[in-house]
Amino acid sequence: MSFLSVLIIAIALSLDAFGVALSLGIAKGINNSQKVLMSVSFGFFQYLMSFIGGIFGVYILSFLGGFPKILGGAVISVVGLVMFIEGFKEEQPTENIVIKAKMFIILGVSVSIDALVVGLSALGSSGDNKFVFLASLIIGMVSFINSIIAFIIGRFLREIKVIEKYAEFIGGIILMLMGIKMMFM
Repeated sequence: MSFLSVLIIAIALSLDAFGVALSLGIAKGINNSQKVLMSVSFGFFQYLMSFIGGIFGVYILSFLGGFPKILGGAVISVVGLVMFIEGFKEEQPTENIVIKAKMFIILGVSVSIDALVVGLSALGSSGDNKFVFLASLIIGMVSFINSIIAFIIGRFLREIKVIEKYAEFIGGIILMLMGIKMMFM
């Protein structure tokens, strides 16, 4: 898998965190230290989940003798489809949120579940632990940076709340396209 493919996957995976960060950034009552901690949480859990998935994928491959690219691409496409469908769900607007410590973990894990699946299928298929580590690190850093950007944008765009919905659609479409590419190329 090329660096560009990893970067595209990282951007697609970070869009869940981007949507949450944008939503929280638009809301009132969240201070800057909470925004930074939330961004760190998103980045860390994106890294951790993709790394765990990738390592399990590497070891599963060593026992199975090979993991079909079609299956990996199908899994990524399904994750993308789920993200796309979730974009249609109506969410309640968030206002006056004060984030407690356990919410950093809960939100961090919740936006990173898809990274576990992507790690298992796309990163694990590389068969290389070093690649899994570096790709996971890129995924975590991109998620952190995109979350910071989302909080900054949210501060200025408090009255525009539909952007979060578009982030889900875009992330889902990108993952579906990456999955299709894996299946047929």
